[in-house]
Amino acid sequence: MKAKAFLQKHLGDIILFFVLLFATTLGTIFLLLAPTSSASGANIFCDDVCLLYLNLSSPQESVIYEEERVKELDPSLYGEEVEAAYEIEGALTPMVFAISQEGIAVLSSGCPSQYCVSLGYTLDPRKPIVCAYNHVHVEYVGEIASLPPSSSSSGVDIIV
Repeated sequence: MKAKAFLQKHLGDIILFFVLLFATTLGTIFLLLAPTSSASGANIFCDDVCLLYLNLSSPQESVIYEEERVKELDPSLYGEEVEAAYEIEGALTPMVFAISQEGIAVLSSGCPSQYCVSLGYTLDPRKPIVCAYNHVHVEYVGEIASLPPSSSSSGVDIIV
């Protein structure tokens, strides 16, 4: 009789527990099986204008689309692991991007939150590089386009 009373009293809690357990398990499986980046490069956009293409397999072959807003820097100033470094003019402050074997990183930015800098090096499109303060985002791509992309293809509609 006690078991029946317990079950009647806590049936909702038991169902909620199993629903949450199921959802957590599915989420974990999705994250483990989700494809990682097979990108060979990345486009850096500011206000939906492509400023720079970073070639991840050969950083020296990166392409500057907006020469008045992008400056190539000496990578040795940022450590041995840095293969290429660029300063771009964000909407409000300059930012420094670098390429290494570990991926792409924002080394410095004038934004107050510094989220973009604290992200470190990444090649994972599930960890997007975004600086909302400077209206800058990075899109990983399979290969370089013959012409610079005129706008973002990610569907970004608003930058806060």
